[in-house]
Amino acid sequence: MNILIVDDCIELANKIKETFDKSYTVYIEHTPNKVLDIVSSNEIDLIIMDIDLGHSKNGFDLIREIRNDADNYGIPYIFALTAKKQDFYEEMGYNLGVDDYLKKPFRLKILNEKVKILAKRIKKSTSNLQYGNLILKSDTNEILIEDNNFFLNDPYFSLLEFLILNKNINLSRKKIFENIWPEEIVDNYRRVDVTIKRLKDKVPYIKDKIETIYGFGYKLIKI
Repeated sequence: MNILIVDDCIELANKIKETFDKSYTVYIEHTPNKVLDIVSSNEIDLIIMDIDLGHSKNGFDLIREIRNDADNYGIPYIFALTAKKQDFYEEMGYNLGVDDYLKKPFRLKILNEKVKILAKRIKKSTSNLQYGNLILKSDTNEILIEDNNFFLNDPYFSLLEFLILNKNINLSRKKIFENIWPEEIVDNYRRVDVTIKRLKDKVPYIKDKIETIYGFGYKLIKI
């Protein structure tokens, strides 16, 4: 996922970048001067935009330009950051096409969890996965097995997708839980066991392909 952070506070922008998964490509700009060039020349998935830029253009100005010219800038997700407390600014942001709005000070962990959830949505919308005779249609949450196809809702679809992406790897219950339920603060490993069992019932094709690693977690075998 490609992320652009626009914030005139260098320290905050760097801290935000440090919290993200290392697989993300992250660009940082502290002034509005090059923002539009970066968005137009790179496939930016998410812009984290400080509204209160101390320049002739503020964050709202940039968002308005981006949203009014999808041909040049695409349709990236936009998270707005601001120290302004008035509800008026939040309403303005949503009216301009902001997808989420965070008031400073905010917890970096919360921002990171929002980005992780967004990354999963983006991944689902752009790719399908195949495992043996099984195909996951990520845009519709459908499962195709030879001539049979059916809908699989979350968390079962997300869990199966995660297992396939990490096939033949010993996955701890902790790792599975944190990836399938990233918004949960308290770990609940029993939920992993129950969801694995129900997934096997819903998709018999993978029932004998998920190995239990006692005292640790699970592994989807490579076929």
